Amino acid sequence: MGRRSFAKRGIKVFFLFLLVIFGLSRIIGTKNLSRIESLERKLKGDSNNLNVILPLAESYYKKAIYLDDVKESFPYFEGAIFLYKRAFNINKDPKTAFLLGKAYFNIAKYLDKEEKSKFYKNAEENFLFSYHKGFVDKELFILLGHSYLINGFFDKSIEFYKKALLLAEKDPIVISNLAFCYKEKGCLDKALSYLKMIEKPLTKETFIDLHLSLGEIYERKGLLLLARKEYLIVLEKDKDNKKALRAIKRLD
Repeated sequence: MGRRSFAKRGIKVFFLFLLVIFGLSRIIGTKNLSRIESLERKLKGDSNNLNVILPLAESYYKKAIYLDDVKESFPYFEGAIFLYKRAFNINKDPKTAFLLGKAYFNIAKYLDKEEKSKFYKNAEENFLFSYHKGFVDKELFILLGHSYLINGFFDKSIEFYKKALLLAEKDPIVISNLAFCYKEKGCLDKALSYLKMIEKPLTKETFIDLHLSLGEIYERKGLLLLARKEYLIVLEKDKDNKKALRAIKRLD
């Protein structure tokens, strides 16, 4: 998806977006206003009120996350970033920096390569600000782990995934990410030991990822019968899984 001059275009889109909403608000009156529309009206009256800016930014972010259409979600991401930046400029709060980092991180996946890299970097900088200011949150540590993982810094990823694991000892996503990092470093036994820590029941997606990872590790260790068994378990859940089908063909 082509996304050029995000900062300039984003601010313009954001203000146009607000103008449209304010226009609609005047038409329908205050009685039936949504939470977003109500907050937008309050923001228009007091643009520096953190008690309005932060809830509105959160509402935009949640709207962006849950919309299926990327084109529809984009203005809400832009609005969230704009407002979180404004809030952060008013009060350098580490939680606000974390929330701003989340917005940057989640919009990055929809951007072109050059802007994607820039936005992931912005996310990482905000996460690190929060961390160094003493903000403690499982999601912060996970996202810092993801940020380093994207750039191939496995040791730093492991450091922050372990911090997350201290706050959520049985979280299968954190454990899977730790295992992935060790697998990519070539520490197959360490990766295997983490994967065996994962407790069921799991979501279908996590279940499939777990057994694909087990299959890959066993295959790399030369334990081909065990690898085949794991790939077949995946196919029992998802008979069209391309990774498992390729692996079975490769082993045959």
